[in-house]
Amino acid sequence: MTLGVLLGVLTDQKTPLTVASMVSGRASTIDAQASANALTPSCVTIDSSGKDAQERPNRPLEAQPFGGFVGGIGRAHGGIAMLSDLQIKKAAPKDKAYKLADDRGLYVYVSTTGAKSFRLKYRFGGVEKVLTIGRWPEVTLSRARELAVMARADLAEGRDPGVSKQQRRAATVTASALTLESIAREWHAKQASRYAPRQHATLIASLANDIFPALGALPIAEVTVPMVRSQLDHIEARGAVETAHRVRRRLEAVFAYAVGTGRATFNPAAQLRGTLTPVPRSAKQPAVLTLDEARDVYRVVSQYPADAVVMGVSQMVALTATRPGDVRGMAWAELSGLGTPEPIWRIPSDRLKGTLDQKADPKRAHIVPLSPEAVAVIDFVRPLTGHLALVFASPRNPAKPISDMTLSMLFKRAGFDGRHVPHGWRASFSTIMNERHPDERDAIDAALAHTKRGVEGRYNRAEHLARRRELFAEWAQILTRKT
Repeated sequence: MTLGVLLGVLTDQKTPLTVASMVSGRASTIDAQASANALTPSCVTIDSSGKDAQERPNRPLEAQPFGGFVGGIGRAHGGIAMLSDLQIKKAAPKDKAYKLADDRGLYVYVSTTGAKSFRLKYRFGGVEKVLTIGRWPEVTLSRARELAVMARADLAEGRDPGVSKQQRRAATVTASALTLESIAREWHAKQASRYAPRQHATLIASLANDIFPALGALPIAEVTVPMVRSQLDHIEARGAVETAHRVRRRLEAVFAYAVGTGRATFNPAAQLRGTLTPVPRSAKQPAVLTLDEARDVYRVVSQYPADAVVMGVSQMVALTATRPGDVRGMAWAELSGLGTPEPIWRIPSDRLKGTLDQKADPKRAHIVPLSPEAVAVIDFVRPLTGHLALVFASPRNPAKPISDMTLSMLFKRAGFDGRHVPHGWRASFSTIMNERHPDERDAIDAALAHTKRGVEGRYNRAEHLARRRELFAEWAQILTRKT
């Protein structure tokens, strides 16, 4: 094995130099001046087998850029010693910041605090510049060299590496603003003026739970139909079919917003319309749909032992086919004409289901003609709550209505869990009355406060009132077995 040893030679040395083999101990004597000439640019090798020293051409250590070589000999590149990971690790802070040179302008900057960062010194347009590549150890030495190569490629193509880095950073920021989640939340924020706070919160909740974990970080333009379908399949697999439909509709709105704002060109959720499992009837509020079943539910629930106010709200929901929340919140001030042939209940628009704009429209108030049976229920609870603001006030807190859970538990305890819920009376009324009066769908829809969209809907608000009174009277009679 041959070991290369570089000898420092003093040119003014006149005496011979003796070099001994590390194995045999044999000595070879050479003239100092000859050695000086020989070692520029050569070095001396000593053969471990005991042969005389031999000269071989080799480049001497050259001065490193930025103030010379610091910290020992590293890996050579083109004759220039390069840094090693160990050197960087051992580099300690000094009173002044200093540099550890690597190769072709790349160096490690060591601050007075000991922080180390890779930097690249270069010239562009005749001006000397410095590109900060990244902090060590987050950026490794090998990665810093790769990034330096990329920077030099920019220079070779006439681009300033510093500007290229800024452009890449800007592109990253822009890309993060174009993710599915960021655009969905932007869309959601714009819906705040349309919905009440509770409804507004539900718009994003299902996306946050079922979509964002898997797809939220993806650029929205890269989300495909199979990706969306896979997430909807996961939702369906846990039995939440109705939720899957709701999530698909909300995603369709989000993608439509992205397309409309120029950040996507395709709406994958829209392509899945009509492809999901149909929502089962049980998921759409369980309800009995025949007259005999409806009579049975009304009779059994009405005979079940319960608080008088709870029983009153239960019967009023059935007799008016109105949303349970609207009935529970009924105020005495909303009732009029109770002692006349045409008693009515006027539900103000701000208590009706709808957007904030709809709730703010006083003309949208819904009028419910009250049957004699409905008036009898009101008369029944008057001694209990007539002195309060609410007709069906909670016994625990008279300023609040009977809770939805209290009403639902009445039906469960009466034996109708999974068969019929309070809200199911709307489906019962619609199905049974449409079968009895197939030509009066408009009047029946109006009785249920189902409004049509557009101009026709605005002009139909007050229509069918007389016919609705007749329909509710008929419904009350057949439900209570009076006809």
